[in-house]
Amino acid sequence: MAPRVPPTDADGEPGRARLVTLPFALVTGATLFYFTALGTLLPTLPKYIKDELGGGGFAVGCAVGIFSVAAAVLRPWAGRLGDSKGRRILVVGGSLIVALSVAGYDLVGGLPMLIALRIVTGIGEAAVFVGAATAVQDLAPADRRGEAASYFSVALYAGLALGPTLGERVADSFSYHATWLVAGGLALVAAVLGMGTPVGETSDHKPETILNRSALRPGIVLFLGLIPFTGFAAFLSIYGDKIGVDNVG
Repeated sequence: MAPRVPPTDADGEPGRARLVTLPFALVTGATLFYFTALGTLLPTLPKYIKDELGGGGFAVGCAVGIFSVAAAVLRPWAGRLGDSKGRRILVVGGSLIVALSVAGYDLVGGLPMLIALRIVTGIGEAAVFVGAATAVQDLAPADRRGEAASYFSVALYAGLALGPTLGERVADSFSYHATWLVAGGLALVAAVLGMGTPVGETSDHKPETILNRSALRPGIVLFLGLIPFTGFAAFLSIYGDKIGVDNVG
């Protein structure tokens, strides 16, 4: 009888369950395309508001920031939806909402309509982030959840690294409107890849409160850390023009 060979992971290390499976790769790929779509807007949307809509600093801050406000407010409810209906509906549905709302920027006739669409984009963001982040944890073996989180964060930040350069090149070579269509297309690809997201275990249990007290302190730390990044990113492309930096992306 042949000796039993211990299980190995993707790297050939014995005794560890496999992490990188096809569903895991699809969720991570959806994350990459989704955040690349968001990244294309970082340097282009503020300049569009300033140059095309004639908005000042308040208009830029409002239109850029309202997206994050909508996403932050709705994420707890997105988490509940994911627990009751599964992760796939969040990743696919959220990506479709983002794809349609960003493509809709092409129809904007003024700042109020853009702000309304940014709120819709924030709704999609709440769903995608929660769905993808929890799905990778569902798919990870218990002893490799930290590693799974690192893959997710690499896909996230890779998208935010690639997206700005792509968005700025499209805007410079074609138009802002072409950038919105490219961003919408990337989010649509994320929705297609997100179809491979497992539903995961679902539950009808409803917690007594929407706020988990044990998450309050780390949540505040994350909140405070994101405030300067959001303000910096919103005005960086406008400031770059003043100091002669053409390709802020």
